[in-house]
Amino acid sequence: MSPEFAWEIIGALVALLAILVFWFRIPVIFFGRPKDLSDQEFLTWWHLSVEIKPRFFQRKLIGDCAISAYIHGGGVGTIVSEVDLCWETEDGPHKTADIERNRKYFVPVSLRSTHWKTYSVEVNRKTGLLVAVPPRIAFFCDQRMMLAGRLPMHGLSNEYYLSFRVQKSGKTLQRSPLYKLGVPFPRAENSEFTFEK
Repeated sequence: MSPEFAWEIIGALVALLAILVFWFRIPVIFFGRPKDLSDQEFLTWWHLSVEIKPRFFQRKLIGDCAISAYIHGGGVGTIVSEVDLCWETEDGPHKTADIERNRKYFVPVSLRSTHWKTYSVEVNRKTGLLVAVPPRIAFFCDQRMMLAGRLPMHGLSNEYYLSFRVQKSGKTLQRSPLYKLGVPFPRAENSEFTFEK
């Protein structure tokens, strides 16, 4: 074996070891059960909880994480589209967050109002940003809605299978299992607007 070839093998092994150390230091990201965090009887605002539980040698913080939802076609079929979401923080919604251990983070996913007329929902407490939600139409809480107060063009209908992706600098750190979002007919009450694992 030539010395150049030996150095190439050593270089490849060092690179592989660096990649393994990086991945083993990333803690597992847990996706919790959906919660309705609305304080109004006529409003259902589904949020997803996310947290990390590092082992002793793993990082206690993952910085600058973004989150998005994959919308699957035909149940567990192919991914049809991706919706960029926001993290709910004390400073209002943010595109990225630093995820620390021993702390739950919430991600607004979808909301629906059964109020008899358009209802204004505060999406950013810090800036006082409101969004006007029309009655009996469900929406994804995408970044445009949470950061600019603009509703998506179209409301939701029927069933959606979603998985969530936590990413850092465009690289996937963890994907969730499938969740099911059930959107009822317009006349139905919010008891039929379901989000489950």
